[in-house]
Amino acid sequence: ALNIQSRLAEETKEKTREIAAKHALYKAYPQRAISPHS
Repeated sequence: ALNIQSRLAEETKEKTREIAAKHALYKAYPQRAISPHS
């Protein structure tokens, strides 16, 4: 059980990192540069 929890925690950290990176990119570029598809 501990192994699964730690694995989930690692996945959550990676996802949080990806989301943070995306938000940073969105903030770095002007809103006009963001295509409606993404």
